[in-house]
Amino acid sequence: MSFVNWRPGKYISALVIAFMSAQSALCPSASQVTGSNIHWVPSWTTAMQTTDSRFNNQTIRMVVRSTLGGEQVCIRLSNFYGADTLHVGAAHLGLHQRGPEIVQGTDRQLTFSGRSSILIPPGAYVLSDPVALHIPPLSHLAISIYLPESTGVATGQGVGLQTTYVSPAGDFSDRIDMPVSATTLSYYWLAEVYIARTTPAFVIVAFGDSITNGAYSTPNTDSSWPSVLGELLLTRSAATDVSVVNEGIGGNRILLPTHDTYSSNAMARFDRDALDHPRVSTVIFLEGINDIGSPPGPGGRYVTAEDLIFAARQIISRCHLHGVKVVGGTLTPYAGAPYFSATGEATRKALNQWIRISGAFDAIIDFDSAVQDPKQPDRFLQVYDSGDHLHPSDRGYRAMAEAAAAVVDKMSQ
Repeated sequence: MSFVNWRPGKYISALVIAFMSAQSALCPSASQVTGSNIHWVPSWTTAMQTTDSRFNNQTIRMVVRSTLGGEQVCIRLSNFYGADTLHVGAAHLGLHQRGPEIVQGTDRQLTFSGRSSILIPPGAYVLSDPVALHIPPLSHLAISIYLPESTGVATGQGVGLQTTYVSPAGDFSDRIDMPVSATTLSYYWLAEVYIARTTPAFVIVAFGDSITNGAYSTPNTDSSWPSVLGELLLTRSAATDVSVVNEGIGGNRILLPTHDTYSSNAMARFDRDALDHPRVSTVIFLEGINDIGSPPGPGGRYVTAEDLIFAARQIISRCHLHGVKVVGGTLTPYAGAPYFSATGEATRKALNQWIRISGAFDAIIDFDSAVQDPKQPDRFLQVYDSGDHLHPSDRGYRAMAEAAAAVVDKMSQ
C-alpha cells in the first residue's frame, strides 16, 4: 500500500486518487520529458534564511544527498531574502566524488528555460530545465553555481552540515576538480533538488528548528534525524516510495520572531516551506522549544502551552486544508541547556501531554520518550546528548529517526 493511503476509511478520497495519478509539471519542458508516467519528486530540500555571506566572481560547489534515485534531475534556486537581483552566470550538476571533485563523465550543464545565464529578482526563484543523469538512491550530488558579480547578502541555509567549496576568482562550475579558496557548512541559493520517476512517490516534510535541521550532528555524515529517516524508509521499510526532506531552521520559533532579520517564524514560513512541494503527503511538525526558552515578551509574558497549542492547531488546519497529513512530534528534553527553566519545563510537559492525548494530529512521534533519560526524564540520556543538553548527538538523532520510522511503517501498512 502506498504511504499516502494510510488514513483510514472516509479520508481515502477521490482527491488522493487524483493526487497519485497526477503528473507534476514542475520542471520538465515538452522537448525533454514526454509521456504521462513521469513524476517529479523533491529528493532534497533546505529551508531558506538570510546569511551574512557575499560573493563576487566566484564559484560555489554544494553537496547534497538525494534520497530517491532517478534518471533525470532539476533544481530550484531561490533569491527569497535577496535585496538585489542575483546574477547566476553558469550552473552545473554532477555526482559527487570526494572533496570538491565530481565523478568523471557526470557533469551536466544546467539551463533555465534554455538560458545558461540568468537574473533572479529579489524574492523570486527559478527552476532549471531537466538534465538526464542516472542517480542511484542515497547518492550525493554536487551543484555548482558561478556568480560573476557582487551578490549582496546571500539567501541560504546556515546549517548545511555538508562541506561547501568556494573558489578563488573565476568560473570553475564545469571543472571536475575545482580550485578551492575557502570552505563552509552553509548552502547558498540552492533550495530544492527534484528527481524524475516513472512510479509515483510521496514526500514527507520534516519541519522544525535546529533539532530538525541537524545542528551538532557530525558534518558530511547525513546524521540528522530526517536524513536517517529517509535512509531507513528506503532500505528497510514498506514505505519505499517516500522521500523525506528537511525544512528545519536553527533558532526557529512558532510564534515569536526567529533569529533572522525577516522574522520568518513557523507561522510565517509554513506554507512556503512545508506545503509548497510537489507530491507532499505528510508533514512531521517538531517545534516550540525555542518559544519556551525565549525571554518574556511585552508585559513580561512568557509563551504558554495554550499559546503553542493554538499555533499547533493552526498548523494542523493548514495541512488539512491542502489534504496533507500532519504528524506531531513531542519536544525533546532540555534540562541543562542555557535557557532551561522550571516554568519552561512545565510548559514543555503540558504541550507534550496535549500532543500525546488530544488526537488533534493524524499521528504522533514520541521523540521525547525516544531520547530521554528514564531516571531523569527532563534530560537526554547521556549517549543521546550532543553536550549542550539541547541538541541530540548522532546517536540521539538516530534514535529519533528510529521512532519516526516505526510510526511511518505503521501508517504505511
